[in-house]
Amino acid sequence: MDFRQMETFVSIASGSFGRAANRLHITQPAISLRISGLEEELGVKLFDRLNGSIQLTTKSSLTRTECSTARTFAAIAICTFR
Repeated sequence: MDFRQMETFVSIASGSFGRAANRLHITQPAISLRISGLEEELGVKLFDRLNGSIQLTTKSSLTRTECSTARTFAAIAICTFR
């Protein structure tokens, strides 16, 4: 999992694919490709997609907090180097 994939996952988990695309300034198909690649890499389904809505799976809901924390530490590290 790289930083972009983590950022994408956390953004979607906080709203939707469309809102994540707007927040990250990329297209919705690009968001879907990142998540599909991440799901393949991890070997787990991250979101249940039902009737146009999304919901975190049990495994991904456990990962969300860790990704949010890692993202925060990465942002602090970047600021430290600047």
